[in-house]
This record gives sequence, structure tokens and C-alpha cells, in this order.
Amino acid sequence: MQDADLKAPINERVVTHINALVDGGVFSVAELKRQIRPFVEQLFEGQTMPLNTNRRYFPSKYDLRKMIYRRRKRLLKGLLDQDMVEKLVDQWRTLPISLLWFFRPSVSEGSQESEQCLLLVFQTPWQQRLLMHYGKELVFLDPAYKMMNYALPLFFLWVHTNCGYVIVGTFVVENEDAASIAEALTVIGGMTTDWRPKAVMVDASEVAMNAVTAAFPGNFSLIYG
Repeated sequence: MQDADLKAPINERVVTHINALVDGGVFSVAELKRQIRPFVEQLFEGQTMPLNTNRRYFPSKYDLRKMIYRRRKRLLKGLLDQDMVEKLVDQWRTLPISLLWFFRPSVSEGSQESEQCLLLVFQTPWQQRLLMHYGKELVFLDPAYKMMNYALPLFFLWVHTNCGYVIVGTFVVENEDAASIAEALTVIGGMTTDWRPKAVMVDASEVAMNAVTAAFPGNFSLIYG
């Protein structure tokens, strides 16, 4: 019976609840698992609770990651008009101030090989100068979207200047994975010639740690907290 529970499809009411949480900005697997339990307890009020291994009511971490990805992929078209963003970026590139933009739209043609994930990177010339001046020793990678209700992962790069902390780079990725974040950092590195920090501070996230290590291979310090 337990083997059947492990392979059973996820309950539709649980799926609806998870989708609503993702729509509301909950993208953490741990947070989803925490919020699923009281929902299931409410469903089985006065009845015997299913076991934690019952996939129908308690999806695995792997299941939740896939559900988050698929839901956010679906939300992408509704919450982000890529054609409009591309037109705006093209317009901003023509401004007298040489704003630094990198934009690649999301493309999905049904096969993994033909998929292309969205990436948006932005810097101003003064941010670039501050990054070169203050960011060679230490930079801070901040997943700002975790504190706000954004559909896509938004990250800031910060440095500590003589006037306090200042944002020196911004990027949006479609997927919160190490490869996407590392690519964004590499693009910023390409915009800012010869920039290579000696240390990077990240939150206690394995994804962020792997991303920074991939973007800046070699000897440097990785600080987390």
C-alpha cells in the first residue's frame, strides 16, 4: 500500500492549493511543504491523516520543484509581456546615457534542447564604475524577490562604498538555479571588464553558492549567512 502511495498522482485539491501559493509568490520548496501540512490537516479533519510518504497529499521535494517551475512558466506569459520588454530595452539603448542592457527572451518549442530561458541584466555606467572601484574585494548577492511578491527571481549586486551600501547590478532570471544565476553574473562580468571579486557574500543557499563558484572559478572567498 505504501509503494502505491509513493507513485500515486497528487491530489487535485493539493495541486490547486500549491498553485495558489506559487501565484502568491511562494517559490521555496521548504515553505511549500510547511504550508501544505495544515491544508491537508484541514482536508482530513476528524479523519485519519495520510502518512508523510503518501505522495497524493505530501509531494516530494522533486515534485514540488517541478510544480513550481511549470506554474511559473505558465505565469511568465501572463505577468511578463516579453515583446513589450524587448521593445523598451531597445528604446532605452538609444538614450544619450549609455545604459547597459542584456535581454534574452524565454523560448519553449516543446523539446528541452530548443528551450531558451529568459535573462535580463541591467547596469548604469555609474554602477559599473562603483563595481570596479569597490567590488574587487567584496560584493553581496541579494535575492531581493524573496522579500517581495515577484513572479520571477530578481537579484541585486551590492557593494559597500564610502556612502554606504549601493546596488551596482540587477538581473532577472527565469529559473532560480545555479546555471542561470552564474550566467547572469558572467554577463555582468563581461559588461565590466576585468572585474573579478576576491569574495562574494550570499545567503545560506546551495544554489547561490554553486552559482558563484561556477561564475568565478579559482581561488576566492565565499561568505554566507
